Amino acid sequence: MLVACISPVGVANAEEIDDSPSIIAAEIEVSQVIEITNENLLVNENFTGMGRKFTSNVYLQKGVVILWIVYLDNNDRYGATNFILDLVPQNLDQYSINLTNDIASSKTHLKKLTIEEAGYYYFDIEHAASSCAWGIHCVQYPPEAPPSAAPLVVNETFTEIGERSTNSFYLWPGFCDFSITYSNNRDSYGATNFIATLNSESPGVLWELLANDIAASDSFTKRVKIQEAGWYYLDVEKVSFSCNWTISVNQAKQKVDISNASASATNMTWTGKLLKPNGTVTYSGMTLQPGGHYKVSHSNNKNIGTATITFTGIGDFTGTTSTTFKIIPKKMAKPKVAVGEKQMTIGWKAYAKSHPKATKYQVRCREVGKAWKTKTVSNKSTKTTVMNLNKGKKYQIQVRSYRAAGGDKYYSVWSTTRTSAKIK
Repeated sequence: MLVACISPVGVANAEEIDDSPSIIAAEIEVSQVIEITNENLLVNENFTGMGRKFTSNVYLQKGVVILWIVYLDNNDRYGATNFILDLVPQNLDQYSINLTNDIASSKTHLKKLTIEEAGYYYFDIEHAASSCAWGIHCVQYPPEAPPSAAPLVVNETFTEIGERSTNSFYLWPGFCDFSITYSNNRDSYGATNFIATLNSESPGVLWELLANDIAASDSFTKRVKIQEAGWYYLDVEKVSFSCNWTISVNQAKQKVDISNASASATNMTWTGKLLKPNGTVTYSGMTLQPGGHYKVSHSNNKNIGTATITFTGIGDFTGTTSTTFKIIPKKMAKPKVAVGEKQMTIGWKAYAKSHPKATKYQVRCREVGKAWKTKTVSNKSTKTTVMNLNKGKKYQIQVRSYRAAGGDKYYSVWSTTRTSAKIK
């Protein structure tokens, strides 16, 4: 195991005892010793071979992180400096942190980091010598069990030749891992035979080439920075019968600010009680869910007028947005109609005393199949007469009320339509 003693100001010493970092003891202060096991390791990955590689996404809390870099297999006879490591946040507004630059092989390095902003991170490794293997390990102090893995949003296998598309999936701003693995490889020529591109369903977002002519024995992961949230899909072109390919997509969500999300709420009918609709919040084409993505609060939501609904992000969502909805009078009962000579008298029932009094009423009528004509009536009356109608024709009639509040008029919906008898 590796024993590491850490002082409040940095690294005191580091001693390699064996090559298994499964249990680590780290002294943060003189009187505090913690034991770290595999269950608490946030990163525990080894890397061999030349090239650029990435660790899995890891969620780091605000506070102290202990990182150690262990060489595992140094065969570089020149003792070359051959390892560069950066800590990269998925939050597009943050900058990456250079942790090491040209580490000499044959050394174990121990670092104490202070994370200023909680979120998902990954380690970006540039390995410049094929002769040395490195292990990357880190733990949060105090040690915490890591959160669940980044959700798997796509996991599809392609077996037939030709062009195919995956089902659509939603991606958030930040980094996303695309893993492509082969199975059932019978291509004796080692042909390059697989092309995959990432496409957005939103107009104006450029496609991203993930793989072009992959050799039929390669498996790899590519990390892509998603700049714009939205719905995406993968286009796949498979040109060999002899190999099956599986594509999986993982993305760890960042804190999503809903301040610029679209919010709406439907109008409500007055009941005399507090009205609490959930409303709808849409973020870049994704409809968010109350209780899972945001919580709801209301104000001015009892009397006829304009109420406000406020949405506050929870969990992986932060920020607030709001919208308004109208509280309107109740729908009036179906009117009564009495026809006369070229006229008709229309009557309706006033609201009960418990309902806010209408400021005025409106009546509209039309000859069947023609345009509506509307008449406004004082709230002191519950009937009106319409003159100069066409003899022998039937008319349709509706009524509604409105109440003035705060300088605006709040209309009820129109009543059920009444059709008159033929005008005399």
